[in-house]
Order: sequence, then structure tokens, then C-alpha cells
Amino acid sequence: MARWIETLAEFDIEIEHRPGLVHSNVDGVFRPFCKQCEGKVPKTRWIDKLQRADKLTEPLSVNPIIFLPEITDDQVKKLQAQDADLGPIIKWKKDGYQPTPDYLKSKSLDTRTLWAQVPAIHL
Repeated sequence: MARWIETLAEFDIEIEHRPGLVHSNVDGVFRPFCKQCEGKVPKTRWIDKLQRADKLTEPLSVNPIIFLPEITDDQVKKLQAQDADLGPIIKWKKDGYQPTPDYLKSKSLDTRTLWAQVPAIHL
């Protein structure tokens, strides 16, 4: 039940009860077994819709990154400044630069995504 709740929570749905006589699109769980289909292999393979729900059993949150002691804060700053996606964001944030939409289009998707979140980014 918990897996179903996790899966269905992603959708804006309304579940309503319909009695069997009114329920014309009943699935195989409620129908008697079809004698014509007995022993036949289905054309499409079964896809478990709950496989994704299995992955959602862990809490969804932001996990902090813990660096090994061999990497100092200064080294992390240097590596971030050299990163092709993160480097421009850091420079723009320090300089107070506001890139134009046309200039942003020339940057990578990751850079544009980070720039959209710049109000929440603190150096």
C-alpha cells in the first residue's frame, strides 16, 4: 500500500468507487480468467509500474556533501571556480553581473539551471 501511495502521490487524481455492473473497464484481477487466453504469451511484456516506487522509499531531501580531509576548502573553491558550469555562476555572483537572456542561451543547460536558482545561492 505504501508503494502505491508513493506512486499515486505524483499525480493529481481522484479515486471514486463504481459498482461492478457500472465498471466497464475492469482489469484482470476482477474478471474471471479468459479460457481463450489460457496458455498464451502476452504480446507486450509486463512492466512493473511500482519499480519506481521502490526507489522512493528513502526520504527525499538535500544531503550534504562531506569531503575527505585531503581536500581543503581552498581546493574546493578553486575546483568550483574552474568548473565549466559552476565557474561562471560564481564569477557573476561575486561581480554582481546580470547576464542577458541571449548570453545565457550560449551557456550550458546546467549553467542556465543554476542561474535560475541564483537567489537561493550563497557564496
